[in-house]
Amino acid sequence: MFPKNTPKPPRLTVLTKTTLRLTSAEVRLALILAAERVLGHTIDSDASVSLYEEGATIQTETEDDGA
Repeated sequence: MFPKNTPKPPRLTVLTKTTLRLTSAEVRLALILAAERVLGHTIDSDASVSLYEEGATIQTETEDDGA
């Protein structure tokens, strides 16, 4: 038995490497879902998504109600 005031051993941290292979449709969906989360509203599924080396753009058409 160990004495009561024996310090606990340090927690072991295990690092794992995960590689995801995504299709272009999955990348598009991931970008739209991330943007929805940031903006707090839904984005139409027909939005135009462009991915560039330095970032991405998501363009949607909105109707102007003339107000």
